[in-house]
Amino acid sequence: MNLLTPEQVSEKFQIKLRQVKELARQGKIPAVKVGKLWRFPEDSLKDWVENRVGLKKDESEIESIANQIIAEVS
Repeated sequence: MNLLTPEQVSEKFQIKLRQVKELARQGKIPAVKVGKLWRFPEDSLKDWVENRVGLKKDESEIESIANQIIAEVS
């Protein structure tokens, strides 16, 4: 299992770091808290995006769709 930092998620989905942490705190994206630190299971994030759209897409489409979803929930 590959765990991403909030900074990596922010870069991958091109959203602000503060927004990543807020989405995690609200339980809107897959995340685990390790002590005081948020970590994001990469496979869970990909599955979450795929399940939200109901289809498997290539990675560039997944990132585009993820950006749309994150914009909707924030």
